[in-house]
Amino acid sequence: RESQGFLILDEAVARLESVDPDAAAVVRLRYFAGLDVEETAAALDSSPATVKRTWAFARAWLKEAIENDRG
Repeated sequence: RESQGFLILDEAVARLESVDPDAAAVVRLRYFAGLDVEETAAALDSSPATVKRTWAFARAWLKEAIENDRG
């Protein structure tokens, strides 16, 4: 069940990448690589505030995308 959730999320992140590549990069670093906000900002040469905004957008986008797939 957990691996199915991972695959659903991975596919949704791939779709997010076509809409907002920066948001997909933040998700990959934060969720899959386990980096914190500051580490993600450094990896992307961005500010922590931008990473926080992008992370919030990405989470909302992914939640909606996954719910729409299930519904």
